[in-house]
Amino acid sequence: MSMDWVPPAEDEPPADRPSWSRLLGVLGLAVGLVVALNLLTGGAGSTPTRALAPARPAAPPTAEAPMPIPCPTGLGGVELDGTPRPRGTPVVLERCVKDPHRRQGMVLRRARDGSIGRNSAVVTWPVAAYGYRPTGLELSPDGHRRELVWEVGGDLARVHGDLPEWELIAIAERVTVQQDILLIGPPPGFFLLYANWYPAALTHEVRYFPLQANLVPYLGANGLVFTGMQRSAELEDLLLDDPGRRAVGAVHGHPAMLTSRLGSAAVLWEPTPGTWAYVAYTGIIGTEQVGQALVELARTSRELTDAEFQSRL
Repeated sequence: MSMDWVPPAEDEPPADRPSWSRLLGVLGLAVGLVVALNLLTGGAGSTPTRALAPARPAAPPTAEAPMPIPCPTGLGGVELDGTPRPRGTPVVLERCVKDPHRRQGMVLRRARDGSIGRNSAVVTWPVAAYGYRPTGLELSPDGHRRELVWEVGGDLARVHGDLPEWELIAIAERVTVQQDILLIGPPPGFFLLYANWYPAALTHEVRYFPLQANLVPYLGANGLVFTGMQRSAELEDLLLDDPGRRAVGAVHGHPAMLTSRLGSAAVLWEPTPGTWAYVAYTGIIGTEQVGQALVELARTSRELTDAEFQSRL
C-alpha cells in the first residue's frame, strides 16, 4: 500500500522552513499511519493489545491427582514352625497398595453364632465400576450365598453373605455414605468386625517351596506354600463365595476354615478381630488331598509381631 502525503494548503510551511524539517515531519506522520493501520487490521506478525484482542480465557484448572494413602503399620505375619521345621531361606514379602480409589468394605457378624466364613456378611462400595448392576436379592445357583446390589452415595453398594434374606436387607437398610466414607449402624444382633478397604492395603507373606519347607511327604516336590496376614474384607468375601468351604477346628485357639478360593487350598483364621491369617498352597494337588497337611502346618505355625516380621525382610 502506497500513500502520498500532501499537507493542506493552510498548513503550508513558510517558504524559508528548512527542507530537512519538512522531510522529518512527513516521515513521522507516515510511520504513525502505518502503525495505526497495522493495529486496526491485525497485520501479519502483529501482537494485538489486550484492548483490541482480549486474551484467551485461561484453561480450567485440572483436578489434582489424589495423594496416595500411607501404607498401614502394625501388621504381623505368619511363619512355618514346629514339625516339619522349615529349612533353607524362604521369600519374605511385604506388599503395600496405595491406590486411593480402592473399594471400601465392611464385615458384619451375627453376634450369637458368627465366626470366620459363617453367619456373616460383607458390604462393599462402590462397585458400579466392577460390572455390578442394581438387583433384587439374588440367590446363587447352589443356594449357598445371597447378594443384594443397590444405589447409595451416588454409586452402587453390594452386600453378600450366607445370612437369611431378611437379615441381608436389614444390613443394607442401615448402610450410608457420608463424604465418600462407607458407614453402617449394625442391625440388632450383629456387630461390625471390620470397616476399611475391601482389598488389603498391606499384606505380609512368607513363601516356601516344598523342598525348603520339608513338605515333600505332604505335597510332593511341586507347588508353593505361602503364609500370610492382612486386614481386608476380601478374604471373608472369598470364603463366603466358596460353597465347599468347611470348618477345620481351631488354629491357635481361633475357628479356622479350609477353602479353595486362595491358591489351590488354604486354611484361614483370625488372630485378632479384623485380621485374617492363612497358610496356603498352590500347585497340582487338590484341596482335599492337601487340606489336612495345611491344617497341621497352620496349627504348628508361628504368629509374628510386626517387628519380628520386619526383621525377616
